[in-house]
Amino acid sequence: MEAFPLPEDIISKIKDHAYCKFPREACGVVTVHKGKIDYIECTNVSTEEDAFIIDPVEYAKLSDRAYLIVHSHTTGNEPSEHDISMLNTIRIPYLIYYIESNTYGIYYPKNYNNLIGRDYIFGEQDCFEAVRDWYRAHSVIVPPRRNWIDNWWHHGYNYIKEDISQWPFTKVKNPVYGDILTFKVQNPVENHIGVYLDDDRFFHHAVDRMSCVEDMYPFWAEFLESIYRYDGDSITRRSWR
Repeated sequence: MEAFPLPEDIISKIKDHAYCKFPREACGVVTVHKGKIDYIECTNVSTEEDAFIIDPVEYAKLSDRAYLIVHSHTTGNEPSEHDISMLNTIRIPYLIYYIESNTYGIYYPKNYNNLIGRDYIFGEQDCFEAVRDWYRAHSVIVPPRRNWIDNWWHHGYNYIKEDISQWPFTKVKNPVYGDILTFKVQNPVENHIGVYLDDDRFFHHAVDRMSCVEDMYPFWAEFLESIYRYDGDSITRRSWR
């Protein structure tokens, strides 16, 4: 299973890093930030040569953007039992680069939801479906859309406002975890939607970009239109990747 093919330049960065750190294990994070993919090298603070621990301070700055945890193995071509245990614990896939065979493998947690890093496909993988899938991961079923046309805001339609009016959500003034955010991005009608997380961050999927967690400021807050809260029980915080 691979959510999207990794660009060759990302694989090249990972390979170069792995060989640079040999015989120690290299480690880093493949990130999706503002809808763009990158590889960020990290410091391995493990005291063992054939193990890795990403520097906690470095990882804390990248955790919201993390799509793949990366490290290298000097021999073999299979993940260790510890690798499998850890990726299932943190709920983020591992990419392991095998120096001996010059290959790599990507390994996914059990029941991985794969909400981060999806390519944009209108009607299948877009802002609306990202919100529906996020709520589904939190055991809330949002009704499917009606027959939307692409670029509806250019044709005078207001699909987001009309559909949300039929959902079990109530408009509120200040967002908390799990609230729906709607935006009017340089348009008189709402043409984007996301889910508020914490600390002015939200999950969304913008046109021609990958789905990601992004800061509200400085760009998105300017276009924020409405905030909606689920009428049922409070949204339980849980792993949603």
